[in-house]
Amino acid sequence: MCWEITLSGDPDDLDSLCQSLNEGLVKLLRQGKQFLLSSDELNAIEDVQAARALAVRLIEQISGAARHCIQSCTPIRFAGLARRRPDGSRQIFLFAESIICTSTAGPITVVLRHADGSEEVHRSADAVRELLEIARHDRNVATVLSLQSEGKTDWVNLFRIYEVVEDDCQGQMGIQRRRWASRNETSLFCQTAQSRGAIGNEARHAKETKPPPVNPMSHDHAKTLIARIVDAWLQSKRSESRPPPAAAAAQDE
Repeated sequence: MCWEITLSGDPDDLDSLCQSLNEGLVKLLRQGKQFLLSSDELNAIEDVQAARALAVRLIEQISGAARHCIQSCTPIRFAGLARRRPDGSRQIFLFAESIICTSTAGPITVVLRHADGSEEVHRSADAVRELLEIARHDRNVATVLSLQSEGKTDWVNLFRIYEVVEDDCQGQMGIQRRRWASRNETSLFCQTAQSRGAIGNEARHAKETKPPPVNPMSHDHAKTLIARIVDAWLQSKRSESRPPPAAAAAQDE
C-alpha cells in the first residue's frame, strides 16, 4: 500500500522541512505546488481511516516541532489523502473538514565555510527530524508536540503542556533543579492557571477550591514561561538522544 498525504502550510516552512526530512522513517517531498508526507509505517496500513488517523498524528508532531525549531507561526495540517494503485493511478479520499494555514516567518539556514574550502550547512529545520525520531519512543515528547501543533496559548493548553513536562521531570523540583524556572514562577503559574477568581472563565477549574493568588501571573508572562521551559526540556531530550562525543567519533571512523 502506498499512501500520499497532502499537507497545507506556509510554503517557505514546508520547503525547509522537505530539505531536512528527505530521508528516514518520515519523509516530506514537494511535487509541483503540493507537499506530500510519506512513511513506511503509513504504508503498512490498509484501512483508510486508520491511515488518516496516523497521518494526522504525525503531522501534529511535525507542526509542533516546526513551531519549536523554526519558529513557524502557523500550524501545518492534514489537507488530503490518496492511495497510489499498482497501475500508477490514484484513488483520492475526501473528508468533511478542510484545514488551511499560513505563516509569517521563514526558517534559518547557516553555512559555515572552512579554510580548506569545505562547507557545513546547518538548517533550523534539521532539528525537526531529530524531535520526530524522539517522539516515536517518548510519549511525553509526542504529546507536547501535538499540544503545540495549533499554537494554542490559552491557559488550559499552557497548563496541559506544563503538566506533561512536570511529570516527565518528576515534579516541580525537577524543573527547578535544572534551573529552567524558579519555584515562585512555577507555583504562581499553577495557582493562576487553576484559579477562576484570578482569570475568570479562562481558568482550568470552574470551582474555586483555594483563594486566588494576590498578584496573579499575567498571560504574557505565562506564555513566555512555558515557552522557556519547553525549549529547555526539548533541548535536553535532543542532547540525551545523541551519542557521546567518543561514540560519535568512533561511528565516523
